[in-house]
Amino acid sequence: MPGRLNEKALTARFGSEVEVDVGALESGIRAGAIRTLLEKRLVLSFRSVGLSPEGQVRFARSLGAIGNEDRGGIVRVSQNPGVNPDANVADYQKSSLTWHFDGYFGGIPDYATILNARVLPDHGGETEIANTVAAFEDLPEEERAFLETLEVVHDVESAMRSVYPNPSHAQLLRWQKPGQRLFPLVWRTKAGRKSLLLGHSASHVVGMSLPEGRALLCRLCEWATQARYVYRHAWSVGDLLLWDNTGTLHRAAQYPAKSHRVLDRTALLGDGGWPGQRISSI
Repeated sequence: MPGRLNEKALTARFGSEVEVDVGALESGIRAGAIRTLLEKRLVLSFRSVGLSPEGQVRFARSLGAIGNEDRGGIVRVSQNPGVNPDANVADYQKSSLTWHFDGYFGGIPDYATILNARVLPDHGGETEIANTVAAFEDLPEEERAFLETLEVVHDVESAMRSVYPNPSHAQLLRWQKPGQRLFPLVWRTKAGRKSLLLGHSASHVVGMSLPEGRALLCRLCEWATQARYVYRHAWSVGDLLLWDNTGTLHRAAQYPAKSHRVLDRTALLGDGGWPGQRISSI
């Protein structure tokens, strides 16, 4: 029934493991409580619930509008060419091993991400999530005020260069096709929580030289992904993980390249966050 969720902390500052049955997730009866807890704790883990793809989509829709409707709301995350026969998609998913947030290429960051474990490698492949709200809050007040004045250009090329530092001309043209997006370095959710919007898609800081801006982005990403800000989820088949994509960064831990790892991802669409927040194409 609606009301307070049965949950326990994953870390002191963020993340909760939630006990709830499959029927309650699929029906949406706990959707309001789940969204409230997500806003507070940023990451929610549902152990061994075993949602079907259809159940996962029903759960996601109870929380808000979803992306990838043309694929039924599910994107299969795998580098296995048997699962992702499109080499470009499989290549892009290699970049999931570096810190990022979802939805930058669409112009508005996804509000939240849902992952559902289907097939797991023998070892490795954990999902790491960094708390960029806490990372921002722990910076000196003067630096926080300065960072709020900055804007950052994000693009697919920057993300993919983390995997292919010496691309072919054809790769480069493909990466550049989606264009660039301009985001504030400090993101604010509708509730007003402030976080650092960083990761592998960040190309450069507007108004700074390339060396100066990239050094700043590197330092901030290193700061925000310290162990004290990171939750590491060791998967079991059937686990469901939900996180606020605008208050975190995430990545997959290394795992054997020939080992299969398949997760189903559903995106909850973003709406631009705080009223008047500047986001645009370039």
